[in-house]
Amino acid sequence: MAKKMQLTKKGFEQLKEELEQLENILRPKNKERIKRARGFCDFNEDSEYEAALTEQRKIYERIKELQYVLSQATIIEQKTKVYRVSLGSSVRVLDLGTGEQETFTIVRAEEADSFSGRISEGSPLGSALLGAKVNERLTVTTPNGRREIKIEKIS
Repeated sequence: MAKKMQLTKKGFEQLKEELEQLENILRPKNKERIKRARGFCDFNEDSEYEAALTEQRKIYERIKELQYVLSQATIIEQKTKVYRVSLGSSVRVLDLGTGEQETFTIVRAEEADSFSGRISEGSPLGSALLGAKVNERLTVTTPNGRREIKIEKIS
């Protein structure tokens, strides 16, 4: 039996949007690319045709992956009062070394985007934050070195 995957509402919507784009825009464009490449190629030596087929495989694999994730997804309900960091929590931390504040949302790997502050529960920082409370101090070992942080707010 497959395990349900917890996603935030935003993450679920982003994956759904990506699936729609793959199915309705990228797959049809790729089919046209293959059709054009077929029209002027020697199938044994045409790199454009091979590239189009490789792209097609990637598109179909991603569609299959997204369909599976979305079929197994349950949306995380946001609690009004949060005492510990959990999947879906937004956490404001203070880097005790630099004095910088950062806010992260803890999500599953499928919806992580570090540029948007959405970090995976399995990342070094994400896994260190899970279960922590406000005012707790943590030492986190990241690929960029050790960080000393303090949790300021959980929502």
